[in-house]
Amino acid sequence: MTASRQNQMVELCNTFVDLFNKLELVTRRIPYNIRRRVQEGGQTLNICRNLTSTYLAIRELEGSNPEEFSKGVNKDFIVSRRKFEGSQYLECMIDMFEKESDGFEDIDLLLCRDIDNHSSINNIAASAAVSLDMVMTYAANQIASMDPDDADGLQLGLDIWDDLHNKAHFSLESVIRRQRMIKYTLIPKHIADSVGNTLTRSLYEYINQAQKAFIYGAPFAALALMRSVLEIVLRDHYKIHLEETNAVNDQNGYLNSLIKGFLEKNPCALHPNTLPIIVSNLHYLRKIANNILHDREADNRLRMPAELDEYILKAMVTLTDLIEGFPHQKKWVELHEPR
Repeated sequence: MTASRQNQMVELCNTFVDLFNKLELVTRRIPYNIRRRVQEGGQTLNICRNLTSTYLAIRELEGSNPEEFSKGVNKDFIVSRRKFEGSQYLECMIDMFEKESDGFEDIDLLLCRDIDNHSSINNIAASAAVSLDMVMTYAANQIASMDPDDADGLQLGLDIWDDLHNKAHFSLESVIRRQRMIKYTLIPKHIADSVGNTLTRSLYEYINQAQKAFIYGAPFAALALMRSVLEIVLRDHYKIHLEETNAVNDQNGYLNSLIKGFLEKNPCALHPNTLPIIVSNLHYLRKIANNILHDREADNRLRMPAELDEYILKAMVTLTDLIEGFPHQKKWVELHEPR
């Protein structure tokens, strides 16, 4: 990332934090107060408009260079962004714009409501796949009227596309659906500075590869990579050293002991009711990944979740929050073995 883009990123992140703090102040940290505050007049509407513009600019910059954006962002920004996205502020602001704002519309913002809405994501993915099929059908129908040289090139492309579908079993709809479900992982600057560029880059690459494996339909590879990410984060980011804890490197392996060490040290100062749920979810990821990597006997194998995509997505959220230091204390649901 160039120096100018780096400065742009820093400025946008700082602006977002400042605007979100103002929004929390005027709404008394209650998202549902947004619409009432706008109706009362004052600066609330302008705060929301500026916050929206800044948020969309951040997403555009993030999408154009996710690796550089993800590495070394300010912790205050991570906390503000995750609260904005996860505390219903985003939904309440969209609702306010639809009902109260005069002419302020942005289709990209309205699409943001689909981030956690799987039904909408499925519809978007299906529509995109149908649209591409229409393009392919149109191209096939044009071949007869084209110059032979051009027609040969087009036919080759159509044949390759058919092979992807029929031989490689590539599903564009599934790829689009999974891609829209993924959220970027932000590596806090104080962690990136403390571990150095090499480890930060390695961690990002592991996360990136795990996400790509998930997106392109290789769930076992995604789980194996996520297991590696979990070990790196606990060992190198949170400095869980077994000799400093009561955890023992027992028959369940090194990662099992690292998770026990995390439970004991609680480096993120998680709430006592939250910590056991997080630890349980980390153990579940460890067990499933171990079964894939070590191919244990069937009678000892933890059963795979029926909705594997859904589980991997939730496990990725757990890893993301672990890396980001659990910036937003939300209600956690324990992942259980299917009955």
